[in-house]
Amino acid sequence: SNLSNYAYSKEIFEEVGLTEEDVPKTYAQFMDFIDRYQNEISVDYPDIKFSDSMEYTDMRIMLMSRILSENAYHYFKRGEIPEYNTPLMVKLFEQLNNTDFYGFMDMSIEMDNYGSFDFMGDMDQKFLFKLRENNINIPKGYTDMPLKLDDDYEIINAANLSLLAVNSLSPNLENALKFVEFMEKNPVSIYGEGTETVMFSDKAIPVENKHALKEISRLQKNIEEMNAEIEADKLQGGKNVKALEESLTYFERALEWETQSSFIITQEEIDYYIQNLDTAYISTDAIFDFSSEQMQALFMRYIQKQIDVQNFLSELDRFVKMMSLEGI
Repeated sequence: SNLSNYAYSKEIFEEVGLTEEDVPKTYAQFMDFIDRYQNEISVDYPDIKFSDSMEYTDMRIMLMSRILSENAYHYFKRGEIPEYNTPLMVKLFEQLNNTDFYGFMDMSIEMDNYGSFDFMGDMDQKFLFKLRENNINIPKGYTDMPLKLDDDYEIINAANLSLLAVNSLSPNLENALKFVEFMEKNPVSIYGEGTETVMFSDKAIPVENKHALKEISRLQKNIEEMNAEIEADKLQGGKNVKALEESLTYFERALEWETQSSFIITQEEIDYYIQNLDTAYISTDAIFDFSSEQMQALFMRYIQKQIDVQNFLSELDRFVKMMSLEGI
């Protein structure tokens, strides 16, 4: 997927008077757009939200991570050790510091409620941008929006590669090979019922979401029963019709939501994946060792404004060079 992981709505862009020319192409333009949204768009169109991620994601930290990673990939593709204390990176990080990522958040909402899931409310919300859910999934009604480090840089599509390996000296070699074969042929639930990680060796065909299909069948039955109950109540005077119709609306909206998730991998996503294969970069390099106490301490010092941009990027350069010398 493109590292920025954002998609935009052409329809909502048009609704607020914007065109394709207004779609951000670089990280700097994206941050400029945040300012434009706060000062202009949100004033004229208060019901249109900037992004579905603003209420539960620290966008500043997320963009910082994306920019650092994308910078590293450009160096890796050339077979070079990444450098961070460069004029472009200083410029982008200064802009990160000067951008108000929270100025248009509704702080009257208690933080405990941020990120809570409400499909009824979410379906009614209008977002200019949405975060993509995974490598090839694009939210329905949205268009992929890759961001470049700068106008002169190419778009980076990074691919994550997961491998299952079997030790040839394993005393349970036969069972291990059977396990790998099973994992290749079966979706595996890792987060509980309804959440599947697809581990197919061949993703050339769409993959149905079995949990969603089961829910769709259940909801269709509920709707059928609810319609029958409404008709029966009308024959008896219609005392409960209003409440029953509200329940019916809930089931219909739930059905609409589940229908959107009826495929884990759609044909559209497969086509998108194939289309972008030529620009994909599979990284085998360790960009950051986040588990390192030294690295975590450096990030926290910068986030808490204990060091400035120049010192942060200089320390980052030193750390990455040290990792490369150690062969990490």
